[in-house]
Amino acid sequence: MNNQRIYLNKERLVALIDAVLAIIMTLLVLNLQKPVQPTLAGFWALRNSYFSYTLSFFWLGILWLSLNQFFAQINAIGSRTVIIGLVMLFVCSLVPYLTMLASDDFHSQLIQTIFGVGTGWSTCCLSPYFITMDECAYESASLPIYIHEQTRLLLYSPVTKLAGIGICWMVYPPAVMFRLFSRLFSPFCIRTLKL
Repeated sequence: MNNQRIYLNKERLVALIDAVLAIIMTLLVLNLQKPVQPTLAGFWALRNSYFSYTLSFFWLGILWLSLNQFFAQINAIGSRTVIIGLVMLFVCSLVPYLTMLASDDFHSQLIQTIFGVGTGWSTCCLSPYFITMDECAYESASLPIYIHEQTRLLLYSPVTKLAGIGICWMVYPPAVMFRLFSRLFSPFCIRTLKL
């Protein structure tokens, strides 16, 4: 029996991720409502929709950037990496719907919790990507260090998610969205952006 590892072309998966995330980000803007009156008060009335859109857009953008940094360091991928990519894209495809729900019912504990769980599930798909590194072909000596650092930073994510959901149910429902907003300035995102 041959135990030789079979590698797949990473460019196909990268192209699929790029295309699907671009479509998802476009769908976000299509869900924005028009103000009843084109006045400052009319736009202000839609502030929750604009906040939800902005948050989701930049969150997806940072997810895309993180994935591109990962894929830039590898030459080929294994089948587990492809499956995790498909699961992540499935969850990300729900983001426009979750954003619309959160925009329409911004102060609902249940809706905010669903939004937090949905976006959290997508973020959690990054860890298995890093775990599948052992089946990827790479030449970069810095990749294992990058993977270790990113995985360590991702361990903080469940703690902040649970804190946001707890505050959502006890004090202020949009805390889940503000938790996600604060994650945009977390060490994970700052290191991803290399600021």
